[in-house]
Amino acid sequence: MLDQGRLIVQGTPDELKGLVPGGHVRLHFADMQGLASAARVLAGGIRDDDALTLQVPSDGDVRGVRALLDRLDRESIDVERISLHTPDLDDVFLALTGHSDEEKGAAVMSTQSYAIKDSATSLGATSCTWCATRP
Repeated sequence: MLDQGRLIVQGTPDELKGLVPGGHVRLHFADMQGLASAARVLAGGIRDDDALTLQVPSDGDVRGVRALLDRLDRESIDVERISLHTPDLDDVFLALTGHSDEEKGAAVMSTQSYAIKDSATSLGATSCTWCATRP
């Protein structure tokens, strides 16, 4: 991953995403009672009463999500739906550089150039014409 032409970190997308904490499961409830019950059982979650959601830290691992849902099921707490968030490459870039959204645009192009060049090299290319024309 490049920042203003300088290599700041390298690795596969999964390795880079693993550097950044912040993955979570967002549990959506039909009513305040379900949310309140889940918040008691899953201490440490971030509760949003307006949206009737509870955000619980998770790396998105299937086994961990299943255990979370099993725990709620044992307590007879119904979850309306769930959503998973795992860090993406934008999260990685922002965590490593601290750049604001305005500055991110140019860096994303650099990140894409690096990814394309890396892919081209891994396929046996000795150069990447597209990358050579990018900052």
